[in-house]
Amino acid sequence: MQHIELDIKIGNTHYPMIKVMQEKFLMGGQDSGIKEHEEEISKSFFMGKYPVTQEVSQDVMHEQPNNKYLGRLKPVDEVSYEECTTFICKLKEITRLPFDLPTETQWEFAAKGGILSKGYNLSGSNSPEDVMGKNEIDDGYQTVTYDVGLFKPNEIGLYDMTNNLSEWCKTDKSPILKGGLLGYEGGIIWEHCSCAQQLTDYAADSYTPNKGLRLVVNL
Repeated sequence: MQHIELDIKIGNTHYPMIKVMQEKFLMGGQDSGIKEHEEEISKSFFMGKYPVTQEVSQDVMHEQPNNKYLGRLKPVDEVSYEECTTFICKLKEITRLPFDLPTETQWEFAAKGGILSKGYNLSGSNSPEDVMGKNEIDDGYQTVTYDVGLFKPNEIGLYDMTNNLSEWCKTDKSPILKGGLLGYEGGIIWEHCSCAQQLTDYAADSYTPNKGLRLVVNL
């Protein structure tokens, strides 16, 4: 099945998006600590092919992102949930499109490969090297982010869903993060987040490493 893409021009750059078709799916499981249960995506939506990059952020906010690792194709990093909502409000003004953060359900369904899912534990593979390669470590705490789209996409053509960094999801309760890495020990990445795992206990105004965002447009 051919992926349906939407290429949105933002200032001097572009933000490519992939259409995610509606369907029922099993959410949770995969050693996430969340009981597997059926959820339904009742409406199709477009999701960013990549996390929001520093060049997209700069074209929207007209300032250099406050990232430790700079690079126009590197993802925006160390961003709070509140900053995400500010960025999205500005982006809506510029494009007149209904951008938003994905819900946790949307994010997990898309990460698992949508209607083309093959049941992988990570997004697009069961092998960490397929989705991340041999990522370098800066120190015993923070990984070095890298340009988006370098490794294998998942079944519907989305990149970096369970690597690079964790991504904020829209919620009416405490902010939730999905994807990225679950922890570090002795300078070594010791576990990747599965598609089903979630990270909680982060305040909406918290600034911590390896936290970024990916956008959706709801249809």
